Amino acid sequence: MRENEMVDISIILVNYKNVDLTEKCIVSLLNSKTEASFEIIVVDNDSRDGSAEILRDKFPHVVIKDSGKNGGFAYGNNVGVRMARGKYLLLLNNDTEVNNGMLDALYRYAEKNPDVGILGCRALDRNGMELPIAHRYESLKRIMLQSYVKPVMEKMGLQRRLVKAVEHKKEGEKAFTLAQWITGSAMFIRRDLYYQVNGLDENFFMYMEDEDLCHRMNDRGYSVGVIPYMGYVHYCGGSTIQSYFLTKEYVKSRLIFFMRYEPDKFTKIKKQLYRQIAVVNPDISGAETEKMKRELDEFVRNKLSVAVKNVIGVKQ
Repeated sequence: MRENEMVDISIILVNYKNVDLTEKCIVSLLNSKTEASFEIIVVDNDSRDGSAEILRDKFPHVVIKDSGKNGGFAYGNNVGVRMARGKYLLLLNNDTEVNNGMLDALYRYAEKNPDVGILGCRALDRNGMELPIAHRYESLKRIMLQSYVKPVMEKMGLQRRLVKAVEHKKEGEKAFTLAQWITGSAMFIRRDLYYQVNGLDENFFMYMEDEDLCHRMNDRGYSVGVIPYMGYVHYCGGSTIQSYFLTKEYVKSRLIFFMRYEPDKFTKIKKQLYRQIAVVNPDISGAETEKMKRELDEFVRNKLSVAVKNVIGVKQ
């Protein structure tokens, strides 16, 4: 295939110090039976552990790109998108393994339904339990439930069942389940539409970038949703974030999102998000929590307004 020849699907994987899972994902893609033509682009987000070299040696026909820095999930995907030749993009988490037929199922549905902006499919976790994929937007009410109800539900092992019952109990039964946003582990998007909405916003280092992209796609009049095809397994992490940096990014991303879309409720939401710090990361100390709040307050004062107004994405 010529270097500038278009393919049906460009699959973008972002790797950061997780080469073993990335290898498994690539193998599952190469072994999947599909009629649609596709290319795989792996963006290594400055792992500095030899990941890019290992992948180049094992997969000479896969495009491996060094991003130059660890700019986050949105940044890495946008690096890959700029190299893409596909009519469609599949932004796929590297900790996934796809099933036969997934690519064709997404491609055929998208071809017949050009009004759908972002498309997903059903998925299982590592234990074979179905994951919630279709969601409603985050809200003050949902944050309060997460702060007070979620910890109890998690201890009882009921949290995921509750989400599925409330948000997408019919997902497996419908030809298409409409959603306000879908989980970013596998997002199928026409490439020209991705550029129209500026793609994933790099203001979000991690978390909320998928919901924000879906929001902007909805605002343009395109629908978002899930087809019933059981497409992949997602070997995702646990429900808690046991890292100071990631906990801070979790809250910061939500501050950007809510100031962008619900500024009238921002003060109340900010208060609840600060209460969530210990819920998100049970291992964080009281002193670290107070330090984080001060750092987040400084971000709100000095940088939030710019992040809210300016989407840092892709442009043609």
